[in-house]
Amino acid sequence: MKDDQGQNHYAVEPFNSPDQEAEDTGGEASVIRLMARYNLNHAVCLEMIDEVMAAFGQRDVASNCEADGNPLKELNSLHRSAWKYLIEYQANQKTADEVRMSTRTMALELGFQNAAGAETVAELARKTNFDKQTVNKCALNFQRLMGLHRRAGQRSDDARANMAAARKNKIKPSNS
Repeated sequence: MKDDQGQNHYAVEPFNSPDQEAEDTGGEASVIRLMARYNLNHAVCLEMIDEVMAAFGQRDVASNCEADGNPLKELNSLHRSAWKYLIEYQANQKTADEVRMSTRTMALELGFQNAAGAETVAELARKTNFDKQTVNKCALNFQRLMGLHRRAGQRSDDARANMAAARKNKIKPSNS
């Protein structure tokens, strides 16, 4: 939080995870436990994890996981990145309401609508008492940083450009 002079006294420093952390064997151990618990073969287990990651992470999981071969590491990496970007973003926020809004926005971007308390940016903006543009800017920032796909119903960049052009043409004064 910042004081009246703009000094950030309570900021949490962003963290960097050590390189060894990404190479832990916890993901493979989890796959083995799931295989044993639910009597699955390795391929079926990885396919199920892929499906869950796609549903909750809204990412192109198959292309990311095939390169590295461990979907649990990919999911772990996604959530580590999410926490890192969220903490970095919140270091510049001034009020507790802004921090709550950005936390809920990150939850929405990761696909956790129940945790976010909303299914769309507009709904989240109403619930947090922020402008839709403010919440959307935060959401687009997280999407860009984490390489997430657009949310359902979100306009493409071309559609956004077309709407901006139409709006600008509408407000141009007519030459008479």
